[in-house]
Amino acid sequence: MLNDNEKEEFRRKIKSEIEAREKKRLDGPDNDEDAKSSETSAKTDLRTPKSVKPLSNGSNGPISLRDNISGSDWIEIERLKNQAEEEWYSSHHDYTYYLDRNSNKKWIHKVYYEKKMAREKAREEIESARRKNLIVGSISLALFTILSIMAVFYFLVPKYECSVSVESNIHGAAIFIDGKRTKFDTNAMINTLTAGDHQISIYKPGYTTGVENIVVQKGDTAKVVIYLEVDPKYLEIEQAQRPDSIPFVENEPIYTPGAAPRSAAAVKRDVTSLFINSNVSELMIKVDGKPTPYEINRVIELISEGSHIIEVEKPGYRAEPAYAVIDLKKGAKTQYLTFEMLRENPLALTIRTEPVDGDIFINEILMGHGQTLQQYQIAGNFRISFGKVRGFKTPVEEFAQLSEREPSITIIGKYLPIIDILVSIQVSGQVESHGVKAIETGYYYPNTGGVPSKEFGPDLKLQALVNQYVYELGYAFGRRNPPGSDYLELVFDLPDNFNKDKVLQLTLRGAGSDDTYLLNLSKQTDIAVEINGRMVADNYKPMNNINRDGTFGNDTWAISEFLRIGENRIMIRTTEVNKCYYYLHKIEIN
Repeated sequence: MLNDNEKEEFRRKIKSEIEAREKKRLDGPDNDEDAKSSETSAKTDLRTPKSVKPLSNGSNGPISLRDNISGSDWIEIERLKNQAEEEWYSSHHDYTYYLDRNSNKKWIHKVYYEKKMAREKAREEIESARRKNLIVGSISLALFTILSIMAVFYFLVPKYECSVSVESNIHGAAIFIDGKRTKFDTNAMINTLTAGDHQISIYKPGYTTGVENIVVQKGDTAKVVIYLEVDPKYLEIEQAQRPDSIPFVENEPIYTPGAAPRSAAAVKRDVTSLFINSNVSELMIKVDGKPTPYEINRVIELISEGSHIIEVEKPGYRAEPAYAVIDLKKGAKTQYLTFEMLRENPLALTIRTEPVDGDIFINEILMGHGQTLQQYQIAGNFRISFGKVRGFKTPVEEFAQLSEREPSITIIGKYLPIIDILVSIQVSGQVESHGVKAIETGYYYPNTGGVPSKEFGPDLKLQALVNQYVYELGYAFGRRNPPGSDYLELVFDLPDNFNKDKVLQLTLRGAGSDDTYLLNLSKQTDIAVEINGRMVADNYKPMNNINRDGTFGNDTWAISEFLRIGENRIMIRTTEVNKCYYYLHKIEIN
């Protein structure tokens, strides 16, 4: 063990070494790297013969301190060394210290410290500039990539700006645009068309190919009607395959009296041939003004040779052309007639919006605003959608199917108002409101109800704990018993077309407090909420307390059953048993 004299001698030796080392460093060349050697906490020489005066052990002569101390004494020596360093450097005001990465205390001369800090600052600035350049480079690369992708899409991806409605007398014909097969068949609305010249063609086996050229501008919706006729080659093949298309055959008698029996011989008789095509089925075919049992889209072979007037009829339609004159000859090729049947009363799709005018879309194409009437000759399915109107909920999509059974359909898109009622106090202390007719304040007694008053009622003040303006609801009269309660009342209207099934919620953003009334000790905050004279919540304790939680909370109630069409009133007040102030920051109904 070291005695007190040895400890003192050890500290003195350490201080002497430090002083000599620091003097040598300061007197030497001005090298910034010498600053590193000032970090002495871990570098002071602990070899005892150099640092501590040798001790005597009697007969054996002088020995070093290293030879007669235990391991625990070395801990004491380390402590003495640190203590000596602390005392020496603390007594010299030209030195300061900092903590290294391992939180070890490092002493350094202030001159070198300033240089060290300057080097670290310069190193940090270089590193910051490098990071900045890296970030700028990354952002530039990202922007270049995005712009490149946008350019590719802009120049290479087609811009679908037009639409075309393709209709035909033959349903299920494949639709081709510029020679390329689409996924659509007649009749169809195609919205993937670019502005410019296009060739529309349709094809169905057994019919001739129909072609139509169109020119469309940006935003246009073109309508193409292509009529297909039966392909004569296909008809000849079909006639050969169908038993009912075999020409009339007359057989000779199998047996002639007085002669031997012989087999039948087929005698072919020349006939006329006519094929009538139309966009509507179940037509009455008239020949020379007389009804016939013939059907369209079938070969007719029983009409006599010569000139005839052909007409087709169906109730509710008119034929285009009204009639056709043909000259039939036996054995000649099949003659073809096509009649387009136009409705005298076209299929009608009527759409309107209420109570406001909104955009009307049919199959994603804008067809009107507020009201539109569209007439069609061909039955089909239609998808109706509506545009957005500020302050109203957009009607849902609807689907309509015009047909013979339902030739006229009326659809009404009802825009329901979005109920959004708000009262909020801004940072400036101004009250902002939306959808509110009036905000009334006053005091309340159970026997008299609410009494409007500008002098007595809730105060508008700055709540210091949250640094926000609030309505402070408490008591009305300090010298009365009972003192009455402050109230705030919202007045607003619900429109006639308000959806009564819609769930509305009332949210109060505020908080109770521990700020008691004068001469009261109970820290109790109770509020009441009434809507149109009906109690929604009584003796309700707010979710948050401004003193305990340090913030406002949201207290919410479902209030649809308390509301009515027309004027509504919502009263928020403190109760008779309330003893602390209630701070109200925002009222919201949605």
